[in-house]
Amino acid sequence: MSSAQRKPGPAYWQGRITRCETLVQGWDSYDAVPPTPEVITKAREFLALVIEKDAPIDRLNATVVGGIGFTFREARDSAEPNNETLSAYVEFRNTETCHALYIDPAQDVSAAPAHKIETTKKGYEQLLEDIVLYLREHDEQARSGGPDGEGVGPGGAV
Repeated sequence: MSSAQRKPGPAYWQGRITRCETLVQGWDSYDAVPPTPEVITKAREFLALVIEKDAPIDRLNATVVGGIGFTFREARDSAEPNNETLSAYVEFRNTETCHALYIDPAQDVSAAPAHKIETTKKGYEQLLEDIVLYLREHDEQARSGGPDGEGVGPGGAV
């Protein structure tokens, strides 16, 4: 997102979850499962903290398996060379679990390990801290021309 683009506000993100509440079986014109009430509740709890901490949320969507996914990216100027950005993806699943992936476009995404997240305020706070650290640490290294490093994830290492 360039500095000329505005970041969506809290009402936009809250509206995205409200939209997920209205989905029905087959909402994707195939056989997608809508998010369960439990998923909606957990996603709302997490979103409240995302908004409070001003975390770099980029997307929020229902998933075809009955979950809600959040994508986080640091804003980058689209004029920058090599502007493929790192991202973190968090999914609340209808199995009452939450997982996070730390994605580097220079790596095979299928090799990114899924980290199970504790669905409590403490777990969400740690997750957001890890996401911000992951995105900013790698962004600073890219800007300085430093090494890629191993990165961070829940508990400090991927």
